[in-house]
Amino acid sequence: MFSFVTQSNAPTASKRCHNTRALDLSTYFIDDPDRLGIGLINAMALIHTLGDVRRFRRKEEVVAFVGLDPLEKSSGETRRMGSISKHGSRLVRHLLGQAAQACRDRRIRQFYLEVSRRRGRPKAKVAAARKLLINCYVMLRDNISYEEFTRRGEVGLYEGSGEVTGKPAQSLKV
Repeated sequence: MFSFVTQSNAPTASKRCHNTRALDLSTYFIDDPDRLGIGLINAMALIHTLGDVRRFRRKEEVVAFVGLDPLEKSSGETRRMGSISKHGSRLVRHLLGQAAQACRDRRIRQFYLEVSRRRGRPKAKVAAARKLLINCYVMLRDNISYEEFTRRGEVGLYEGSGEVTGKPAQSLKV
């Protein structure tokens, strides 16, 4: 199936590059039930929408680009966080929401269940979709597999990220 997708969309080098990246991203998610489980269609839609992920300097920029960031309505001392901005691709937001609900990753599934108990399923779906998007962005940005991502732990644990997540970044020596 994967070879069919790459052969059918091979006329240009840029398409080939996007399809290869989608296949690399999706192969880490489909086969094993303990893996993320976003699938080929979601991976291709995400890679097509994001394009070159190096243009995003922070995870917040990716979340805002897709439209999963909250709107803020503030006045004076009061801060009101509203619904999501819905900027960006409706299809990617929908696919990420569906993938988040059916996600097999233990950490995202547990997060979804905790938020759904507190805030309800619709808000949990958006929160888990945002977390799934950030995980995919980090894996695309660092060009790493899902196993490497889970080994690193929290989002942002790579050298040069500028983000502190509780643990110091470790150099990858081979």
